[in-house]
Amino acid sequence: MLSAKIARKLFPTEEAKLITELIRRDLPFYESSISEHSLACLNRFARDVGLLEGNPTLHDVVAAHY
Repeated sequence: MLSAKIARKLFPTEEAKLITELIRRDLPFYESSISEHSLACLNRFARDVGLLEGNPTLHDVVAAHY
């Protein structure tokens, strides 16, 4: 699993093992896409708590690797 290789580079051995299992456990529930509606809600929340000015677009906030 790629996560194991990366975790070993970034964390001590015991913690790397925990991270790998956590990713394996949660992977079926992971969704990498975000809807326009979700982004609008996140933007509104970030503005309301003073973390954001403006209204970034999906293109502004999502890194796409092709």
